[in-house]
Formats: sequence, C-alpha cells, structure tokens
Amino acid sequence: MVSEMKPLDALVVAVILAVAVGAMALISTTRDGADAGELYAEVYEDGVLIRTLPLSEDFDDIVNTNRGYNRIVVEAGGIRVAEADCASKTCVHIGTKRLPGEMIACLPHRLVIKIKGGEAPYDAIARESPPPAVPATVARYSAPKRCRIDR
Repeated sequence: MVSEMKPLDALVVAVILAVAVGAMALISTTRDGADAGELYAEVYEDGVLIRTLPLSEDFDDIVNTNRGYNRIVVEAGGIRVAEADCASKTCVHIGTKRLPGEMIACLPHRLVIKIKGGEAPYDAIARESPPPAVPATVARYSAPKRCRIDR
C-alpha cells in the first residue's frame, strides 16, 4: 500500500537533505592538508615559522639556526636539504619531498620543513599503498587449546 507524502514528511526530508549537503560542504572545505592552490613549504625553527617558500620557484639558500646550518634547495617542484652540519645528516638523506603533508626534519637543529597547499594525494582513510597481506600460515594459526592440570 502506497501512501501519499504529507507536508510534514516533506519538511523532514528537506531538513535532512540540507544538513547532509551542509556537512559535505564543511568537510570538503576544512580537509587537513588539502588547501587549494600552489604548493609551498613552511620552514620552522623551534616551532616558529621563519620562511615560506613556493615550490614553483627555484631557491637555494642557507638557513642558520642557533645550533648549526642547513642548506635548503627548491627545484623541480620539490624541496630538500642539500647540506647540513649536524652529525647524523638524516635530513640530507631523506631526499626531495613534493607532496602536501610531507615533512623534512633536522632534529639536532630543531628545523622542520612542511609542504602545504595543493591537493593531497590521499586522505586519512585511503593510503598511498595497501598494508602488506597477512601470510597464510598466520591466518590459519589458532591458539592452543587449554589443558587441564590435575594436582
């Protein structure tokens, strides 16, 4: 039996639709790491923003901190630390970063470079690559049965 839609039913459906559309618009505009526009890098020392560099323009300069120096190079749409006087040089070995949300950190110098802007290639749920498959031997494993010990 098909019944007709009453005016109050239509109002409820309209309110639900409006809330759903509003929520989708809010989520799409406030998504972390997906600011529209050009890619740029923010350079922080001790958590304080010291430079903003567009990744579309080539750049090569030395950033001096209280603990040492880092030579930052922007080329071909990416950023990297080309040289540093820290002991481990992990920031140099990280290589070039190009995607929004990626970071380079030099912990001895307390220097962090964050890439922002553009469109993120993945979100909080979808990842760049799927997790590794569980081996069949692990999937078939079952816990041992409990034994009763008589005293």
